[in-house]
Amino acid sequence: MSQVRQMSGPRVVVPDKPAGHGIARGQFDRVVEVFCAHAGEFLAVSNHVELANLSHRLGVGGYPDTVVVSALLGANGVRWRDLVAATVRQVAEYTKARQAG
Repeated sequence: MSQVRQMSGPRVVVPDKPAGHGIARGQFDRVVEVFCAHAGEFLAVSNHVELANLSHRLGVGGYPDTVVVSALLGANGVRWRDLVAATVRQVAEYTKARQAG
């Protein structure tokens, strides 16, 4: 059952621990704590590259931490595939601009 947590930033919906992936309860809780403490930053990323950079900077960028981050984003209205699509779009725009210039 999902929970709602609010620290100093925005309210965060915390989903159940994803099944599989070998995620231990302690590891899940640690990623949730990091996500909640930096929820404003996580929820403001505009593409997958920004998400990867933020996740690695905060120490939750490796597998299976990324599974938990993805679940947290999804529970809070951010779709992983939208972030990837935004990255692809931005790379295409950059490439087109470089070729034109």
